[in-house]
Amino acid sequence: MHMSAQLVREPRGLLVQVAGELDLTTAPVLDQVLLTATRLLSATAGRIADLDADDRGLRVDLGDLQSADVAGLRPLRSAHQRLLAEGRHLHLTVVPPAVLQLLTQLPDLQLLHAAGSPDPTSPAAPGRTPQPW
Repeated sequence: MHMSAQLVREPRGLLVQVAGELDLTTAPVLDQVLLTATRLLSATAGRIADLDADDRGLRVDLGDLQSADVAGLRPLRSAHQRLLAEGRHLHLTVVPPAVLQLLTQLPDLQLLHAAGSPDPTSPAAPGRTPQPW
């Protein structure tokens, strides 16, 4: 199994781009990248207090995932909980339909916000729907 997770600094905050196969064996890689990203956001808290809540959050692009399972999604849940504790949000900017179906079918991972509009700066390709958490 192969998965990559890359942390990208953007003008509006941080983006994590995830590609490949996200499962039990590759989830620790994503967990470390998300942990680094949440620590960076925490370290910059005082400098970005004037930004709105969406800009202070962490964006995760899952558009290049080839497959995922429940165990692979756990790092997203952990990052979401860490960010919420600091008044921030995790935003999934591109979610493949199969991953979205996993998220909505699992009671312990139903973290999708019902309200809110898609992020207009997301790199969503045709056929992909941005989904905020």
